[in-house]
Amino acid sequence: MSAPEKPTPPPPPTPGAAAAKPPAPAPRPGAGRPAAKPGARPASAAKSSAAPAPPDPLIGTTLGRCQLIERIGQGKTSTVYKAVNTATHGTVAVKVLLPSARANPEIVGKFGLEARAIAKIDNENVLKIFDVGQQGEEHYLVMELLEGEEILDVLSREKRIEPLDALRIVRQAANGLAAAHAQGIIHRDVKPQNLVLLDDGTVKLVDFGLAADLDAESQRVGTPHYMAPETCESGASETASDVYSLGITLHHLLTGQPPYAGKSVKEILQAHLTGEALHPERKAAGLKREISDLVRHMTKRDPLLRPHASDVVAELDRIGGQDLRKKDALRGRSARHRSPGLARAGTGSSPAVMIGAGVGVALIVVLLVILSSSSTKNPTPPTPPLAPDPTTGPRGVGPDQNKPLPPVETPEQKTKREKLAAELAQRARESDAKLALAALEDWIRANWHSKTDDANVVSRYRAHAKEWKDTPAGKVSDDRARQITAGKLHAHPDKTYDPEAEVETARQTWEAAKPMVEAAIAQHAYEEARKLVPVAVQDPEGSLARDLAFWAQLTEHLSSFQVTLASGWEQIAADQRTLRLPTGKVKLQRLLINGLEVEQDGKTMRLTWAEAPPAELARLAHAAFTEKGTRGSLLLMAFAWAHRLSDEFWGADLELGMASDKAKFDAEFAGYRRTWEERSASK
Repeated sequence: MSAPEKPTPPPPPTPGAAAAKPPAPAPRPGAGRPAAKPGARPASAAKSSAAPAPPDPLIGTTLGRCQLIERIGQGKTSTVYKAVNTATHGTVAVKVLLPSARANPEIVGKFGLEARAIAKIDNENVLKIFDVGQQGEEHYLVMELLEGEEILDVLSREKRIEPLDALRIVRQAANGLAAAHAQGIIHRDVKPQNLVLLDDGTVKLVDFGLAADLDAESQRVGTPHYMAPETCESGASETASDVYSLGITLHHLLTGQPPYAGKSVKEILQAHLTGEALHPERKAAGLKREISDLVRHMTKRDPLLRPHASDVVAELDRIGGQDLRKKDALRGRSARHRSPGLARAGTGSSPAVMIGAGVGVALIVVLLVILSSSSTKNPTPPTPPLAPDPTTGPRGVGPDQNKPLPPVETPEQKTKREKLAAELAQRARESDAKLALAALEDWIRANWHSKTDDANVVSRYRAHAKEWKDTPAGKVSDDRARQITAGKLHAHPDKTYDPEAEVETARQTWEAAKPMVEAAIAQHAYEEARKLVPVAVQDPEGSLARDLAFWAQLTEHLSSFQVTLASGWEQIAADQRTLRLPTGKVKLQRLLINGLEVEQDGKTMRLTWAEAPPAELARLAHAAFTEKGTRGSLLLMAFAWAHRLSDEFWGADLELGMASDKAKFDAEFAGYRRTWEERSASK
């Protein structure tokens, strides 16, 4: 086996290419760190001469169920924090949009939309997303926190990856891409920085949805050294673009550097468009031809000729056999270099030669098979010097005298290229239209409350249909606007109208049950009232559905009112524990689940809930719920509305007069419902 050539160092950073970061220095021994993309490095420590950074106001706060404890990375549009799930006590990563990004509706829309789409991917080689949400002004998503290092760190330390390990890494990455592509998700930025090697040998694909992190003016998505030709030319990306980027990554792993370089971003992009087919075997001596062929297949200029990600997995299995499926050979590689002493414990081997127990012989055999391009049997022929082109006339003397002229594009090739560019542009437009429609549906879910909102929904569907009229998503919007207007389709994306007979049955049932519900509420029999409310139906007018939903939530809150009041009555000050009853004043001793214990004229007696005036109970609840925040206010509001008390219900004698003032009744009804929905959504 011939000795490998001296590794060529990675290309220098490209001026003006913010995404094309140079390899980071190898981590210090023992400096284990979580990946903060998640998968990215935490922000480096500030220099001693720099002023200390201001404290992060989000540290210590809780988003959803996650308490933020440490900032571990920041990008153009978001900050990543290490956090603890307060329910499970597990450690996670939380990505939070920066204020500047929140001001861009397109970024906010794609942030939530793409996170929810990625969360559907169930694959061990894709970073897991557990939750996405909004709390106040903060938009966040909760992700898996990775303990490992980027493949770029491995390259920085080892210069190049031995072929068998390179294939293992790329196989796992291709497996993750295949799962994403099956969900219609394009990564858009496959590169060594976005592949994270965990201590158990798993390779994770991170940083999906790069499009959501771009400025509005940006057109191309990706990192220049790894960008597909179609993306370089028109800005369009598709699943084949991810495969191309993974092929460039494989070349980088095998040879120690990406194949194309330049003094500017423009030169690098042009190299992807005009460069010759790749020959990694010229820089990695002894590389098996099947591996070089795979690199060339994955990096073909025409995206229609590239394999699918699943085909790459199958081809790697064919080249390396079942052994490539075993990630054990990569196990501990990251931890070894982060903490060499720990990795060597009990082995006596240096990190450079450690092989997992039980698989050492098999790995060596497969490695010999893959690299067995013997110099005696099948040597790699030297590249012959280029002969002068006789069609170009006399050439000058110098280093370029034998350089061929750029190929001339034929009319057929130009037509094909233009047709492909048009197809890719249309695919990109259709994808954007689909994202815009999904964002519109999310807006409707958050803002539709009743039939009065239908006109606004129809208007927005029509605007979407007009903007994207040449796409399938635009046609869907136009059809929905027509059907909602005709009363055939519910304006809410997740609701449908029930059959007319079911709606009529529910209406009659409710007309008979409503007086009984109100009577049960008057007697404080809230649980009985809750059971009397029929299951909600969706009627075309929306009035019955709204009425049933309101009363169901109202009685549910009322059934919690007494328990919450009884558990918090100790907060009521002594001078507020006097109740005014028709028989005179009494002193509250304690609250029970089924009533009140009071003292009058030195005697202790019990009152049922029905014997206590609602205004007096409301006054007690107002004092008891002071420290209970949103939920206490919500229960108190439900109680006040159900017993026809005013907003100043602790005034004891103010009546709304709802029976004689329908407008005021309707306003109070709508206000309570709207407030309940807003507060429930923010919980």
